[in-house]
Amino acid sequence: MKSVGLVEGEPIPERQGSSDIGNLSQVIPTIHPMIGIAPLGTAIHTREFAEAAVMPPARAGLLAAAKTMAATALDLLSDPARVMAAKAELARP
Repeated sequence: MKSVGLVEGEPIPERQGSSDIGNLSQVIPTIHPMIGIAPLGTAIHTREFAEAAVMPPARAGLLAAAKTMAATALDLLSDPARVMAAKAELARP
């Protein structure tokens, strides 16, 4: 993330919600990056969030996230041993 100018923020413990990413991570190597596309403190599922999501800072964040995911894919494609290690880790009981 640092290579594309992203800085990891502090965890936000009061954040509520859920997803199925935990279930997915049981069967396939998984990452779940959280990219800010609205000012800190903006509630999701609101008009303010929707308005922020189409502004230049949000687009810059999404571009940085896309670059990070592409770099991750390149790392994996160029190092098959890393992929095999991830598969072996998932195969453990």
